[in-house]
Amino acid sequence: MDFGQFWDRLSKELKGTGKFYTLVPSKEFKAIMTDSCTVTATPESSTQKESVEKEERPIKKDEFQQMWNMIKDDIRSERYIRSNGCFKKSWNHAYICALIDHVVRD
Repeated sequence: MDFGQFWDRLSKELKGTGKFYTLVPSKEFKAIMTDSCTVTATPESSTQKESVEKEERPIKKDEFQQMWNMIKDDIRSERYIRSNGCFKKSWNHAYICALIDHVVRD
């Protein structure tokens, strides 16, 4: 699968809000495609105090593509290791990795 195919599948999946979980640690978040080049991820909070301030995180297509290019040749068991350089490049890495893993699933 190339990045274009991935983005098309992700776009179709996120026409409505979807519920997902980050890989490690497993934390719930919602994601929706807000326009053709942006996914908005919203973390779900476990306490009422946290739920008052849910912070929406817009993630641009180029952030997904950068992560895709870093991990595309890795086998799944090594793809999302925290020591991998991709985790230092983006504040949204947990959401990006979870969505890539959801669509690609080896």
